[in-house]
Amino acid sequence: MLSTEEKEELIRIVPLLSSRGLISPLSGGCLSIRKGDYFAITPDTFNPFTLKAEDLIILNVADGSYFEGNGRPNINYMFHALTYSRRGDARVIIFGTPPYATLLSATNLLPKTDLFVQSWMELGEIRKSTYALAGSAIFTGRVAEELMTANAVLLENYGVAVVASDPLQGYYRMELLENVSKMTVSLSKPIVKPFNSRQKL
Repeated sequence: MLSTEEKEELIRIVPLLSSRGLISPLSGGCLSIRKGDYFAITPDTFNPFTLKAEDLIILNVADGSYFEGNGRPNINYMFHALTYSRRGDARVIIFGTPPYATLLSATNLLPKTDLFVQSWMELGEIRKSTYALAGSAIFTGRVAEELMTANAVLLENYGVAVVASDPLQGYYRMELLENVSKMTVSLSKPIVKPFNSRQKL
């Protein structure tokens, strides 16, 4: 079971991510941390500057079922559960909507992580999961499948997800992904693929 200290380890990076524009609890932000057969995840809405350990919701890794806590987990909780069940080295998952990386999720480009040694060593090759309705079984399967072999994935027309071994690495990977995405946009001429509800839903 996750201790209060382990939950607080995750909570400490939340205001950092928010202040850097890497997550938004209203338009897109979800963090989780795993220990054994359980993981703690942020609720569907939260204040990044007042979030407490007791606000996190504990779910089972095996099937994402409720174990402990108040309120509702973020809509994306099932891709966290599925990723943890398939990838033993994943201890932390962060979903966010950093501006440049999220922009690239709607284009024909991927972040150029091979521009620098640091980004290539930390992130490796970035993958993209094709669009599906957030929270759906198709969405969950597509995102978890890409996270099996990637440390960071663009979620088409939606946001990004990273996996990490601890919260600080998760924060670093999100920040690095956004910086590399910004450079990629500056160096390229992306072709934007706007979201079209008639085609996507």
